[in-house]
Amino acid sequence: TITMADGYTKKIEELAIGEKLLALTLPTMPLDFDDNDTWVDWETETLEGAEFTTTTLTDIMFDWYEKYYKINDRIKVTFEHPFFIKHNNKYEFKKVDELIIGDEILTDTSGSFTLETITSIETIEEEIETVNLNVEPSDVYFAGGVLVHNVHSK
Repeated sequence: TITMADGYTKKIEELAIGEKLLALTLPTMPLDFDDNDTWVDWETETLEGAEFTTTTLTDIMFDWYEKYYKINDRIKVTFEHPFFIKHNNKYEFKKVDELIIGDEILTDTSGSFTLETITSIETIEEEIETVNLNVEPSDVYFAGGVLVHNVHSK
């Protein structure tokens, strides 16, 4: 499910271009331009100045993958999707295949900045249809209650 700007959730397959989603801004978080993934080299030591905000759904992309990951027995995601995590006292975005047990993911479940410890990462070897979203201007949104980053179209 995707968290909408009003705090309600909606199934990803029910979303429409132009809808407003819940997002988060951090004063030092860079925005992606063109095909540059500026989030790859970015990190911060604090959530100071972070604020919930809204972003607009601008594109929906569909694809198929041979496998996916299940995190904490509830979040289904493919390898390339960047999660906002806390690792070694730093906040950063990491692709799912780079996450480790003990990393913490930022969730929106309480209406405040809450961290959930990753306790399990399971690889599921079965074909799955995926839906990728592009949101602007923030490049981030909450999927499955967790802050994630856009994935560029392939």
